[in-house]
Amino acid sequence: MSISLVLPAWNEEAALPRALAEADMALSLVADDYEIIVVDDGSTDATAQLVLQLSETVPNVRLIRHETNVGYGAALRSGFAAATMDLVTFTDADNQFDLRELDRFVLLAQSHPVVCGYRIDRQDTALRKLYSRGYNLVARTLLGMKVRDIDCAFKMFHREVIQQVEITTDGFLVNSEILTRVSQLGCSIVEVGVTHRAREEGTSTVSQWHIPGVLRDLSRFWWNQVQFAGQPHDDGAPTRRAEWAAALLLAVAAAVLFSGLGYPLIDRDETRYAETPREMVVTGNWVLPQLNFRPYYDKPPLMYWATAASYSLLGVSEFAARLPHAASCFGALCLTFFFARRWFGAEAALLSTLVLLLSVGFLGSSRVLLIDGLLMLLMTLALCSGMEAIRSGTFRRGWWLLAAFACGLAFLAKGPVALVLFAPPLLAYAALSQGVSRPRLFDWLLLIAVVAAMATPWFVAVAEQAPSFAYEFFYKHNVTRFGGAFHAQPVWYFLPVLLIAGHPWSFLSISLARYLGSRDAACRRSRPRELGFLVLWAGWCVLFFSLSRCKLPSYVMPAFPALAMMMGQYLHRRVLALPNVDLKWLERIAPWNATLMTAMGGVGFAMFCAIDGSENFTAATGLAVGWSVLGVAVLWFRRSCHSQTVGWGVTLAMASALGVLVTHREIPLYAYQHTLFGPGSTLASAELKSSSTPIVTLSHEWSEAPFYLDRVDIKNTDRNDTLTVAGALETSGRVVLVMRSNDHLSDFTDGLPVETTSRLLGQRGRGLVYELTSVASVAGRPTTPPTQY
Repeated sequence: MSISLVLPAWNEEAALPRALAEADMALSLVADDYEIIVVDDGSTDATAQLVLQLSETVPNVRLIRHETNVGYGAALRSGFAAATMDLVTFTDADNQFDLRELDRFVLLAQSHPVVCGYRIDRQDTALRKLYSRGYNLVARTLLGMKVRDIDCAFKMFHREVIQQVEITTDGFLVNSEILTRVSQLGCSIVEVGVTHRAREEGTSTVSQWHIPGVLRDLSRFWWNQVQFAGQPHDDGAPTRRAEWAAALLLAVAAAVLFSGLGYPLIDRDETRYAETPREMVVTGNWVLPQLNFRPYYDKPPLMYWATAASYSLLGVSEFAARLPHAASCFGALCLTFFFARRWFGAEAALLSTLVLLLSVGFLGSSRVLLIDGLLMLLMTLALCSGMEAIRSGTFRRGWWLLAAFACGLAFLAKGPVALVLFAPPLLAYAALSQGVSRPRLFDWLLLIAVVAAMATPWFVAVAEQAPSFAYEFFYKHNVTRFGGAFHAQPVWYFLPVLLIAGHPWSFLSISLARYLGSRDAACRRSRPRELGFLVLWAGWCVLFFSLSRCKLPSYVMPAFPALAMMMGQYLHRRVLALPNVDLKWLERIAPWNATLMTAMGGVGFAMFCAIDGSENFTAATGLAVGWSVLGVAVLWFRRSCHSQTVGWGVTLAMASALGVLVTHREIPLYAYQHTLFGPGSTLASAELKSSSTPIVTLSHEWSEAPFYLDRVDIKNTDRNDTLTVAGALETSGRVVLVMRSNDHLSDFTDGLPVETTSRLLGQRGRGLVYELTSVASVAGRPTTPPTQY
């Protein structure tokens, strides 16, 4: 077989005579026909002239010259393109390899299209060998190669193989790129040990300063050519069928999210977030958030403003309180469909929207008053708009300004965390992706200016009313909260949270992870770079809140749309759209396992409601039996049904039924049983609603008391503060005390300066309501026999 030897050279005047002499001798021993192609990569010494002189005595030598220094990869690319022989080999012109060992390469090339050398007894410094080992470890991990010495500059290829390889890099990453691409072509690679010699002529051009650039190029190559190598979706305008399906799905979602929101507020978060905007309406102060008519520093005002506006339009009610949050979740559904259709197509968008709607975490939290739903909506708009601004080769400032506007609103919704969640995924995506428009410093300053212009006026206004607000909000409720001052949880906390919140789709989480990490050609081509952005978005959100010691389940809601789009694209490209694909075992059984777990969840909810008392025993028993029968039916049916479409159809039907049952029946029943002063409670009497009886809430905020009793004079005090109750007793002779059921009244009344009697007015859920009466105030008039403390 004939051989072409490519020698890249840059300022190798001193080493070339020996290199060409050894090459000519070695090639003559293994091939009758050969050529030596020297690629002068813009040398500033006499390299080119020397090659021309030597070619007069060694006729097999050819010269290719670059006018400027382009790079090692570019030199190899030129040499490979010019090669004409059966086999193409390359090595450096610095004489570090003994070319007489070519005979082993030629022998192995008879049965393998690619032969790679690895250096035996490497003659480099210890530090350089350490760098090389580290690079090889990183490259093998990212690119999935098993070659032990990736950058060994002694390799041989069949010409038809190497000329199929598209070499895009100009630098030292070229060896990694070549080996990755020949592996993707399905070519077998064999390794052979080669003797390594110390460099004797010239000076090496490789140094540790090249390491950052090589690692950057390696990361970009892995991201764009290995991990997310699929082409952007472009199926033209959506079909009428897809438009009707989307409209129907969103209509169903609206019916599920907005109906039946008028059940009692659940203490503690719901009552807190409903009472603060009510106090805005009552006091007329929309600048300083207040709770129990005292400054409330935890959160910025955007959600309170939205709820207060809802009260102003619809009146103060549970429906009006929950409406802005439900609307935020519905908006997140619409944005998920809109951007998923732009990135993955109409079918994947429908699946993504369905995944988000029927996820336990989303459906359960969408009908409970929280601030995180608004943050989820705004961060989805900000991140997707930022992605649209940079994902093409032209920076689109309109999308960027929309992202800045959404970030400003998100800042007003939950503070600096908005910028923390926005910037890192966009920066990482822009740094890793090829062919995108990277935001300049001016663009980032513009975004910060827009956010500041939107948020600063409120911060200035609120600081004028409460000078301590800046310290309380920025330091106490952001910095110290991140450090674990509130709700401290372990770092793995969100793992079970996401698995439960993602039901029934979490049964595909392992399969999704395999799909994202697979190096199979079909999987690679089905993963567009937009999918990579979703991974960065969701991954950073979960990582950031995992690093924070303060954790609550709702904190990761901003990641829900990204996770839903990832799952929807996976279902479309891997599970449902390709009926003949060879699904893994976990993928085949996932819908049936999810359906069985849904049935078990139905039984569990029924038992909980029976024990809790929110559901009567007969109804709870009927529900438990019904879900048990469905579970048995699923076990029987799965034996004869092997269709993924049917399997997931059954799963969705069961998940929908359980979701609607829990959110529209069980949670409202629980609220009716546990809300102290809500509808149906005898405690919300006309006497308590009047302003004549002082009411004090103890330890717990009990924000439902002022909300349902429509009072502006209810005091909230600490367990150790007896002065508030004592003052009320001295003024009116009696006071109504609201406390938790696990507290002991005697612990509080023993510290009162006056002797009191108590009467239990009622108990509901976790709350107790007592009437305390001063003994002196009832002397001389008949009373109901009290309990003495």
